[in-house]
Amino acid sequence: MRDSVAKEAVYTLLGLTKDGRREILSYFLPGGNEKSDVWKEIFVNLTSRGLKGVKMIISDDLSGLEGVIKEIFPEVEHQLCWFHLKKNIKNKVRKAHFDEILKELEYVLESKDQQEVKERLLAFINKWSKIYKYFNNLRDKVNNYTYFFKFHINIRSYFCTTNWRQRCFKELKDNIRIRGYFHSEDSANKFLYLFFSDKNLKYQNRKLRYSLLIEEAFIK
Repeated sequence: MRDSVAKEAVYTLLGLTKDGRREILSYFLPGGNEKSDVWKEIFVNLTSRGLKGVKMIISDDLSGLEGVIKEIFPEVEHQLCWFHLKKNIKNKVRKAHFDEILKELEYVLESKDQQEVKERLLAFINKWSKIYKYFNNLRDKVNNYTYFFKFHINIRSYFCTTNWRQRCFKELKDNIRIRGYFHSEDSANKFLYLFFSDKNLKYQNRKLRYSLLIEEAFIK
């Protein structure tokens, strides 16, 4: 039971199965804002419940999350989200530069392979770090932002961003906005359980396009 009305983070894990189906693995409502320490507890909880076969994790650049992932899933690749990268850059640069930066990022994403995308991203970082210190923080994260280029070009969009989660959360927020607020933790959990269960029923009935390529990527 909460003592007051407040916004709280809903921790969700959305997965892509090897046969090309989306699935909401679990959600948690621990209270407070998002923290990497809570993600550690969640990962430990899920592995103790039998989660295995994780190939990669896609997330935003939450402070401390990279270390948590490497501690719990040492063999798993951590891909950072390009949607959040663009969003973060927009908040760090002057409006006069943003359109040019966005165009250059699209050029980076037009690379043909991992080697080229790394070279283009580093050149981009080197250029803009002369004006904005923020870009220096990206230098050690080039591999995290370009890992998805190992996949076939037709399925790269599934592995470079958390846009799917953003769409799911937009729908969730719209439903909550209509409802107002929850009077108790139990009522919030019941609502979230029903919402995510309904989404999973829909996901189970639809394979993503190029599902055979996704299955091949999981096998490699």
